Parts: sequence; structure tokens; C-alpha cells
Amino acid sequence: MFVFSLLWMAATGTALATSHTPQATFSLEPNSRTVTIGTEFTVDIVLDTDGARTAAIDTSVSFPKNKLELMEIINGDIFDEYVGKVVDNRRGIANLSGLASLGDDISFFSGKAIVASLRFRALSPGKAPIVFTFTPESVNDRNNVSNADTIVDVANPVSTDILSTVSGTLITIPDDGSPTIPATASIWQDSTSCDACGKCLEDSELPPEYASCISCVYQSAGPPPEGLKRGAMWIPEGCRETKIEQVRRTYSLFAAIAGIGSYAVMIAGGYMAVTGRTNPKNMRRGKKLIATGGTALLLLVLSSILLQASS
Repeated sequence: MFVFSLLWMAATGTALATSHTPQATFSLEPNSRTVTIGTEFTVDIVLDTDGARTAAIDTSVSFPKNKLELMEIINGDIFDEYVGKVVDNRRGIANLSGLASLGDDISFFSGKAIVASLRFRALSPGKAPIVFTFTPESVNDRNNVSNADTIVDVANPVSTDILSTVSGTLITIPDDGSPTIPATASIWQDSTSCDACGKCLEDSELPPEYASCISCVYQSAGPPPEGLKRGAMWIPEGCRETKIEQVRRTYSLFAAIAGIGSYAVMIAGGYMAVTGRTNPKNMRRGKKLIATGGTALLLLVLSSILLQASS
């Protein structure tokens, strides 16, 4: 019995050890701070992988735009590449991604270290929380930590997100009588992130026919432009519909006409079925027309749904 207990403990202990799921965390440090108006200060984005190796991270923080201005994102040294830097003081948002090298010399990160530092300036008195825009168990938010140990094919690195919790920081700006600093509407991003019309926000010159392109492919001209229009593309000859949009528009017209025809067939079949009670042949024909029209109408609806989903 004693030997069996030891074997059971060894087996279950091994199972528990191998089934451990890393719980990575993002935190902003220090977790609180007091600064005066006009002071520039840094807040560190700290990653703890909980023992796992990570190949890449995405992070996004938000801050009160009327109390803080983000001046700079300073790269850490745990990743080979830092891309996707976006600072939007107009909305109080900052984004950053870090990538490990996936070449012959793979260098993943494991442990706890500073991903990047954010250099802020205090603008006006009050409480200024800086927080991660994080939704637990969501794969669509902007905060993710990839688990390198789940990568099967380095040439096609797909991994799981192990980020479990985040913690922000609270900046206190006392009202000491100093004049407030007007909030800025500055927006900048690195050259790896440009809009669909070929302009990066740090560019001083606009691409040819930029305004026409923006009105063609975006729902809002901004700046920055937001909301890509479905089915629109810009080519040197001007604004055009994409091929799938042309097909969708043509099919929508066909489906409308065919739908009216199918409905008319169903009405005719119903009329024949009702008025043909004394004539079994007409009743059978009427029921057949109802079934045919209903089937055609159902197929049109299903195909329209599939086309909308694909576009």
C-alpha cells in the first residue's frame, strides 16, 4: 500500500508538473507616483512570463489625454525587434509590439524584465491612471504574450496567448498653483505602420492624389483616417470597386429579381392549390409550384448570406 501511494504521488506529481499553464503578466512600474505639472517622468512596462519562453508580445496602454502627454516610447532590450509603435495623444493611446528573432539564431525571452519605458509629461492636476486595454481570454485585444513552447513550425510561428493579468499605475498630480499645460493632439507612429494610401504619419509630403485616395477607401478622413470602406480600392486611374464588390452588387440585383419571381411562383401555386380543390391535377401542380418557389427563395437567401460573409 505504501509503495502504491508513492507511485500514485509520483505519477500525479508528474502530471501536475507537465500540465502547468504559464500565467504571464504585464505591469506598469512604479504602481503609483506623484509628480508636479510640467514634470517629465517614465513608467516601465514590465513583463513576467511565469517561466515560459515568449516569441512576441503586443501591448497597448491608455491614459487621460487632458492630464498626461506621452513624449516617447523607449525600447527595452529583451526583444530583437520593436515594431508597430503608435502614440496618439489625441485619444490617449499607445501601442507597441516586440518580436524575437525567428532565424537560425532563435533567441526567445523567459523571465521578468522591462519591455519598454514610457516617457510622459504631466499637464494638469488630478488623478491620472495609466492602464492596459486588456480583456481576459480575448484574442482580439491589443495585449498578448505568445508562448514560444507551443510553436510547432518555426517557419509558420503560431502560438498561444498566455497573458492572464495586467496591472496599471496611478499618477497623482497635485494642484500647486502651477499653470496647466494645454493638451496636445500629437500623433506619431513608426514607419512600419502607414495608412492604406501610403502615408506614414511622420511624412511631411503627401503621396500623389492622397486626399482623393482617402475619400475613396476610408469612412473618415481623420486625421488619422479610420474605417476602411468595404469593396473600395484606389488605383492610378481613380477610385474603383474591388472584384468581389462588383460580383456582390451584380448578384444582389439578380437575387432581387429572382426573389420577386420566386415569390410570384409561390403565389400562383397557392392560388392554384386553393382554387383547384375540385381538380386534383391543378392542386398537385399548385403544391409543386409552392415547393419550387420556396426552394428557390431559400437558396437565394443562403447564397446571399454566404456572399456577404465572403466580402
